[in-house]
Amino acid sequence: RLLASWGLTPLAMIGHSVGEYVAACLAGVLTPRDAMRLAIERGRLVEALPPAGMLVVPLAPEELNREEPDHGLSIAAVDAPELCVASGPAEAVAALEARLAAKEIDARRLPVTAPAHAAMLDPILPELERFCRTLELKPPSSRRPYVSNLTGTWMTAREACDPSYWVRHLRQTVRFAEGLATLLAHHPGCVILEVGPGRALTRLAGMQAAAPAAALPTMARPGESESGVAFLLGAVGQLWAEGAEVDWTGLRGPAPRRRVPLPTYPFERDRYWIDRVARSAPARASARGALRREPDVAGWFWLPSWSRTAALPGAVPSGVTLVFADDAGLGAELAARLPGSIVVRPGPGYARLPDGTFTVAPDRRADYERLVEALRAEDKRPDEILHLWAVTAAPGSSADALARYDRAFDLFFASPLALAQALALEERPARLTIVSNGLHRLGAEPERDPLKAMLLGPARVIGAERPALASRSVDVSWPPAAPWQGRRVVDQLLAEVGAARQADPAREERVIAYRGAERLVESFERAPLRTPSATARGFRDGGVYVITGGLGGIGATLAEDLARSARAKLVLVSRTAHPEREKALRAVGAELFVTHADVTNLFQMRGVMKEARARFGAITGVIHAAGVLEEELVPAKTLESAARVMAPKVKGALVLDALAREAEAAGEPPLELFLMFSSVSAVLGPRGAIDDASANAFLGALALERAGRSPEATIAVDWGGWREADEHGRAPRVAAGGGL
Repeated sequence: RLLASWGLTPLAMIGHSVGEYVAACLAGVLTPRDAMRLAIERGRLVEALPPAGMLVVPLAPEELNREEPDHGLSIAAVDAPELCVASGPAEAVAALEARLAAKEIDARRLPVTAPAHAAMLDPILPELERFCRTLELKPPSSRRPYVSNLTGTWMTAREACDPSYWVRHLRQTVRFAEGLATLLAHHPGCVILEVGPGRALTRLAGMQAAAPAAALPTMARPGESESGVAFLLGAVGQLWAEGAEVDWTGLRGPAPRRRVPLPTYPFERDRYWIDRVARSAPARASARGALRREPDVAGWFWLPSWSRTAALPGAVPSGVTLVFADDAGLGAELAARLPGSIVVRPGPGYARLPDGTFTVAPDRRADYERLVEALRAEDKRPDEILHLWAVTAAPGSSADALARYDRAFDLFFASPLALAQALALEERPARLTIVSNGLHRLGAEPERDPLKAMLLGPARVIGAERPALASRSVDVSWPPAAPWQGRRVVDQLLAEVGAARQADPAREERVIAYRGAERLVESFERAPLRTPSATARGFRDGGVYVITGGLGGIGATLAEDLARSARAKLVLVSRTAHPEREKALRAVGAELFVTHADVTNLFQMRGVMKEARARFGAITGVIHAAGVLEEELVPAKTLESAARVMAPKVKGALVLDALAREAEAAGEPPLELFLMFSSVSAVLGPRGAIDDASANAFLGALALERAGRSPEATIAVDWGGWREADEHGRAPRVAAGGGL
């Protein structure tokens, strides 16, 4: 009703289970009092039943039925094409969970002990029907149509006024996915607005076959500290950006408002005025030299390398050092040697503990703002920041990387981002050193954790956007095999903290690694391509290739080339339809299987691979070209935006890697090619692309990791412009097209 008072009235509504009572109230079927009475009576009757459970299962209804023959469970809800909820006796739910786990199907138990939409409810249905006959039921208003959970289509006057409908509504399956499909078919391109705490229904809306234009939550998750008013107004702003009409008078109320102009730039004390020069003075050439086109494509390519540097002189760090301490002991060792250190650990939220340490939730920006405010109040602004949450006691493995993705995203990316945002208004210069172990694989080192490469985006971009907060990555060998090795690592990091900053930010070393006594700095070397022949490309004539982002710019271009030059059979995976590109590919004789799926969804992609093999036979290669870009500077970047950018590349690549492992374990021929398309942002760290830089750095790390364990050619291409080395002979810079 608040949204309606701001002019935001829905075209149509859908609830989920008890949420349909709200839609019925707004449509005039139930009075609010009767709806509350019904909810209370429903709860009273259900709570009297024996203990039960509910299990979220990532399977289609027919697949779940095959897993659950006659064990007393019911399908309580079908929330997405391949997402169901099973409900029934607690022991039966536990048994189903165990059977699914044995098949590596990742089901999730809901924190409830009462059944819903299950056969267990049958004993209470007669009493519930007697109660429902006391309700005053009316036909739904034609101005507020809503979709029924029971039928999956529009609510009718006959059903709304039938007391037995509300009994069956509790007992039968919630057909939420079917209802959303009905709503989206009637209102294509609409915006879904979730009214209620959290983002559960927003996520479900994004999992439908035909996704809405946008799906927006209006309330934060329980436990989040963000202002509810700010969150709601943000949702209204997004609605307006999507084309919704807002009644600004109703939103503002009677209070007067005045326009306040703000500067469009930060006060960084840099001068940009052009000095007056005599007309006869010769024009000064750029210090970096003019960019030129490299005519030979073979010369466009570079490879990362490592340069040894002299060890830093030992120095006693002074000032305040903020230590984001790890669980592997390195942070504690450093804090003990730093007299002005303040320790921060990951926790459920912001807190100041009796021992003087702090905790913050890794992904919650407000917690870091409270931390910075507390330090400012005590005049303890940090000069150096050591972020060690990427130092782990056990080495990470790509085998379990998909399961670890969400936590890794929070610790390795969201945390440095939120910290930089909290420090955005600090004028005092500081340096952020993001410390890791197992990030780089140098020489014959064992398998590394590719997820840690996500920290390279913050390490490269934060300092590039805001030179007052210099940023860099330092990778070390930890845990040590002997005490003296541990002391050496601590000494090396103390020397890094105590070393003077470069006067020229462009000369700052962004990526550093310590191996033994050696200090190594990332550099780049030219790597001309030796042959452009078709056979050397690794594409087999008549092969079967799966291309994610297959109807995007890169994917469609590759598909056309493969269709022409290799007569390949192509499986094009795309979240959105591009009829004109599909038509153009078929016009050149391409043999296509076009499917719409979310590359981050393991179960959808498993179905894609199964269908591809059924149509074309064994899969020859996988080409991962999916990706989106949402450019925003660090202070304006939201975690939701970053997740949208990073998930297709990072989680999508992990899904494809997991499916390749599954196929090989099942006896399928191994892939001949695994090709990932990255971007030069992985190396250049451009302003406004902190998430894109992280995602693309991960792809390179995964390529190196796969190359060490898989027989196929695994390649990551960072695609950008024609380039030449900078004046120091280090990282290439973009001029206009090319690769790394």
